[in-house]
Amino acid sequence: MFRLSWTYVGFVSVSLALALIFGGVVPYYIFYMTLSVLILSILYTLLVGRGISYSIQAKRHIFTCGEDIVCDLKIMNAVSLPVPYVQVHSAVEEYEHKAYTGSFFSMSAAEDNWETVRLRFPARGIYPLGRVTVTVWDLFRIVRYQKSIDTGLTVKVYPRLYAVRGLFPGASDIYRDTYASHGKNENQYTMQDIRGYRDGDSLKRVHWKVSAKRGELFVKNYEKVTGTETALFIDMHEGNYEYGEAAEERIIDTALSIVQSMIRDHVEMNVYINAARATHFLVHSSQGFGDLIEYCLTQRSDGTMDFLEFLQRYYYQIPRTSAITIVLAAVTSRVAHNILGVKKSGYAVHIVYCVESDPALVQELTRWGVSCTYASELYATGDVVSL
Repeated sequence: MFRLSWTYVGFVSVSLALALIFGGVVPYYIFYMTLSVLILSILYTLLVGRGISYSIQAKRHIFTCGEDIVCDLKIMNAVSLPVPYVQVHSAVEEYEHKAYTGSFFSMSAAEDNWETVRLRFPARGIYPLGRVTVTVWDLFRIVRYQKSIDTGLTVKVYPRLYAVRGLFPGASDIYRDTYASHGKNENQYTMQDIRGYRDGDSLKRVHWKVSAKRGELFVKNYEKVTGTETALFIDMHEGNYEYGEAAEERIIDTALSIVQSMIRDHVEMNVYINAARATHFLVHSSQGFGDLIEYCLTQRSDGTMDFLEFLQRYYYQIPRTSAITIVLAAVTSRVAHNILGVKKSGYAVHIVYCVESDPALVQELTRWGVSCTYASELYATGDVVSL
């Protein structure tokens, strides 16, 4: 696309009018000179504009938040003519500088111009870096030629994943942590229902209270507790951004770090996400974890349902042999009250909060047996682990 300077077009029109009105050699000479400059400027600008090409390269296309992304930008003049005015507006430099309006420079004949840009994205997402707009002018800035180029370069910036401090109680050995406190362990089995006594049944399994009421023997029917399943609730309510974008990112970083740690220890996870569209993932392999992290790559905290309402809606689906882990922004008095209700229902509950919260509330929850961990204290080290 090219545009003309309307000031110069007006000057050519005036010179033509003077030549027609007054005649003579000088007016026509001026008109032909101005017209020739206009035509030559158009041809020159079209030629050099189409001869300019652009490339951008990055060594990798997959990164994590906060990691340096080094991009090499190259603009090439394939025409054996100098270009006095060049403006390049690239997506890469726009991400680097908020007030970026473009780079201005000139190029000699057949010159290549190199530039290295270092980026660092604080938030997860997919970033198109290949878009660039190149604008050239002729020497007198009469004609402007502009073209847009898309090299197709896109980078994915994934959440940070950290090594966490071991497994939560209730995930590595559900039987031990969920039932040991009751003092009624029975060979890592939990009662499913009762049935009539059969010859050969152990007297240890007799349900004496029911048998006494019904006048005949009934025994407890057990199912095995596998100890390899836990549930994780992630609060992606839009209110997370009230604590800042860094806090919202920390929620996702922490939740995914927990899931990755569990999967590596062969613990199956039911992941419930409170987003605008409530989502459930059953994660029991690296493939399932891959699906979850791809979802979180582009999913922002946009939930509108109150997290406690979301929790009440889904936690009853979880067997009491599973621990419940909750990752949220902060512990509030309302959160503490409702979590205690879940705890009193017989679940092992663990809260991971990502914003500093009232110590009194945390201590109260701890006193009632709810494990509370500040996100930064959960990480074994501050180092990011590989995807």
